[in-house]
Amino acid sequence: MQFQKQQALQQTEINTQQQKADVIAAETNYLVTKRKSEADAIMNVTQAQGNADSVKLAADAEAYRITAEAEAQSEAVAAIQKNLTPEYIEYLLALGWDGAYPRYWLGSSTLPIMNIPAEPQ
Repeated sequence: MQFQKQQALQQTEINTQQQKADVIAAETNYLVTKRKSEADAIMNVTQAQGNADSVKLAADAEAYRITAEAEAQSEAVAAIQKNLTPEYIEYLLALGWDGAYPRYWLGSSTLPIMNIPAEPQ
């Protein structure tokens, strides 16, 4: 009887120790999982911030490109307008003329495309 009682006490102690070990393992597993999920969350936030920065940088570059193109086009138009004279306009018309007269035109001018003076200047 004494032996059975001692054996039961030992088994109870073993079970208690096993339960403590199981609790420690569960707590450890919980902490590891929690730390891993926190690290994953930080990594996701960092990655999202990096993606947002990348998108913003691309948008800024595109805006700069559009602005630079608009400024260059504005300067080109200003330069053309500065040098635009009636003689130059007639020259451009002559360059683009294919030699054929239009089939229909309105007005009293005989040549609607260019003004050719009667006497050389």
